[in-house]
Amino acid sequence: MIIPAAKYLVVGVLGTLTHLGLLYVTVEFLHFTPLLGSSTAFIWVVLQSYGLNRTWTFQSKKKHAITLPRYIVVSVAGFLTNLLVMFVMINVLEVWYIIAQMVTILVIPAMNFLMNKYWTFS
Repeated sequence: MIIPAAKYLVVGVLGTLTHLGLLYVTVEFLHFTPLLGSSTAFIWVVLQSYGLNRTWTFQSKKKHAITLPRYIVVSVAGFLTNLLVMFVMINVLEVWYIIAQMVTILVIPAMNFLMNKYWTFS
């Protein structure tokens, strides 16, 4: 039996790979700004991760009417954190956008796991 934290890690790795891939495609091929590309990728990954976390990670039996709004609140908090870190790293510290995104990957997942485990799907 895989524990929820390990499942969350698997979903997170899949989400991270999806996010980085979509970020790269939107910036390099669709000519989005890095912030718009990151935002677009983040929204896609929220939807992808909600389904996987609800059914596989936490095996929640709660109705979508309860879990989805909570998941969105947690995700918006993560989204805003993502934007803030990306903005500061790119515009203030002048860090390459891919490195900046990697830094957010160190901050957001732990915060989201705890909020989702103890509030969204509990």
